Amino acid sequence: MDYIHSLHINGNDLISGGEDGIVNIWDLRSCKVLNKIEPYKDKKLVRTDAHLGKWIGAVGGNEDYILCGGGPRLSLWHYRFLSNFTVFPIEDTGIHVAEIYNDKILAGGTSKFFYQMTFSAEILSEIPTTAVTTYSAVHQEEPYKVLTLAGSSGKIDVCNFMYKNQQLSLY
Repeated sequence: MDYIHSLHINGNDLISGGEDGIVNIWDLRSCKVLNKIEPYKDKKLVRTDAHLGKWIGAVGGNEDYILCGGGPRLSLWHYRFLSNFTVFPIEDTGIHVAEIYNDKILAGGTSKFFYQMTFSAEILSEIPTTAVTTYSAVHQEEPYKVLTLAGSSGKIDVCNFMYKNQQLSLY
């Protein structure tokens, strides 16, 4: 196994994604892999520009779905059946951030945008990012609804989930 890029805890399961392109679903009680998904083997997820490879940069999930992306296109999988449910229309980016949040998909990576989408792949917002690559997204609801984005830049983008409001500079 190569190194791990992303982890997500879902109840008694731990979902991991790494350089080898495998999304493992671990049982935290037995410390064993229960199931695995190999997105790079799905022809719908292989990019036309294959130089990105098979790595998984981000995993997320809820009780019904597993979200994963990296070199292969961002995709949503049924948790129980381990079948592909949605392929997202983000062709130009390796995924480093992917999360299911309030019945929406949040995702970003090597792109000039950070995306908010529906489970059926409708793009709700494309937020321009300062960083060439987004590596981190943090959000809160109270006391203000805020999404912050950071990556390969000395600046942090502050957003309202639809557009960039301001920018914090570290220098």
